[in-house]
Amino acid sequence: VVVSISSFPHKTRLTVHHSRHYNIVKTERTSPRNRTQSTKMSCLFDIEPKMPPRVLLSEIQTREIVGKGEFGVILALDGVNLDFRNTKIDRREENARQKLSRSCVRDANTRECPYVVKRYSPKANLYMEKKNMRLKVLATEAAVLSMVNHPNIIKLRAIADVEDVLDVDFFFVMDRLFCTLSDKIYVEWKKRQKKACNFKAAIFRKKKRLSEELMVDRLFVARDIANAMVYL
Repeated sequence: VVVSISSFPHKTRLTVHHSRHYNIVKTERTSPRNRTQSTKMSCLFDIEPKMPPRVLLSEIQTREIVGKGEFGVILALDGVNLDFRNTKIDRREENARQKLSRSCVRDANTRECPYVVKRYSPKANLYMEKKNMRLKVLATEAAVLSMVNHPNIIKLRAIADVEDVLDVDFFFVMDRLFCTLSDKIYVEWKKRQKKACNFKAAIFRKKKRLSEELMVDRLFVARDIANAMVYL
């Protein structure tokens, strides 16, 4: 199990997924008003899945590979250029597609689009049976994501407009995370811990305040993980 986390002003996201390189559960700081709702138990297999908008492979622009798993690759999404000639799409879905396209703007801090594309590796040279199995796993992951709705779990944003999920062009778009929990623990928090304990902090009496801020940050992350796990 891998845990990933990404921090923004007043928001913390964390993910957990049974894959070595990418994840599907995140934490996000919630307001007191939403805390009760965020800890409710889910009816994961009893609810009606929410159908995400469909996009064509030709409509998405991807960049470098940002993660690899046993069943596919994760590509950075660079933008969505919609083809308005597609007459199979109703107005509700078209509005959702346009919303996705508009939201593909680069973050001011990371300079990256907030979404990624997960798909079957087109370079994989596998037997048909093994290839179909991997495509089914990807489709199952997309189906599970479409059934959950929680501020601490990453969202499914779009799926491929294909006739069959066993098509090698099947993919789905989901939230992107920029930092792993290991990075958070062993890089960011470790650096902050050293800063709180150094000579300058002792002189200017900042040690207690910096240590308290670090502890609060850790508690927020722990709470967000617990909220997501209780929901699931």
